[in-house]
Amino acid sequence: MRFIPKNRITPDAFQAAVNGVTSYNNLYGNQKQALLKVLIEEQSGLCAYCNQPVTVNTATVEHFICQSHSPSFDLKYFNLIAVCRGNPGNNVDLKHCDKYRAEKYKNDYFVPFFLFDKCLTQNLNSPNPFFDVEYNPRTQLFSGRIIPRNQNMQGYPRNESRIREAIDVLNLNAQVLVEARKQKWYTVEDTREKLGLTWEDLFQNYLNMPGAGFSEFILLAIRKKIQEP
Repeated sequence: MRFIPKNRITPDAFQAAVNGVTSYNNLYGNQKQALLKVLIEEQSGLCAYCNQPVTVNTATVEHFICQSHSPSFDLKYFNLIAVCRGNPGNNVDLKHCDKYRAEKYKNDYFVPFFLFDKCLTQNLNSPNPFFDVEYNPRTQLFSGRIIPRNQNMQGYPRNESRIREAIDVLNLNAQVLVEARKQKWYTVEDTREKLGLTWEDLFQNYLNMPGAGFSEFILLAIRKKIQEP
């Protein structure tokens, strides 16, 4: 749910990894691992979909436009991202990201908003225009769920249904992700208390750490704390 920039020009490291091969399925195992490493480093160590930390052992290469839809994009740099393995198992409803998309939606084509360059919180006055976090002001607790932003942000059309579709297609509110976000939030609260930081200071710290796991969720959550009456 946070934009992860890709270079506009295919990097040398990517070219070196594929070594002239033109089809992903023709890459050797070590080439696929080298390619995955390039993508992970470019994404600051985060899954391009759920934003949790990944490594070459916990991630896989995802074709944004599916191989079956556009074979000519099979090994194009702009079409490849690194994503987590999506909690593989027998229960499809516990899966998320590409694993859920592939099994539940048969790789239907869709455009996730978090691949757009405006899908991020820029400062306290410019929150993510597409996503928000579920918060109960009465209990002052976060559920760990992400939701569409329910108001039309200045300069952006109202796209609540399409944002909800992206959340559903990738199952970004799978219980395992919800619990991981809540645990991350508990850690953030503990850190703030131990270091004696203001919410504003904490916000700036995470704003400067785009590689921190679930960083966009944390930024939006801190912003709600700051804006509490």
